[in-house]
Amino acid sequence: MVFERLNRAISNLQWRGLFPEAHVQYLPGTESDHNPIKIGLTSSFRYSLNNRPFRFKAMWMKHEGFADFIEQRWPQLSDSALRKSYGLVEPLK
Repeated sequence: MVFERLNRAISNLQWRGLFPEAHVQYLPGTESDHNPIKIGLTSSFRYSLNNRPFRFKAMWMKHEGFADFIEQRWPQLSDSALRKSYGLVEPLK
């Protein structure tokens, strides 16, 4: 009788950044004492550097031009806070 699952899937932050929709499926065991693990990336995986999810880096706030960038860009953007945030992100990508 097995009391604890020993099979695991692990990743680091860099890998999760590349594959944000990844998921793990534990498959039924066979004759081995290990169960197979299926790692799915997405249902229709297409990796592109331009389509990566945005990740805010706290170090950007320490950049000497950060505050000026925000002050200049914010008034030019539409009134929705979400749209304003998106408008700030696009030039940073």
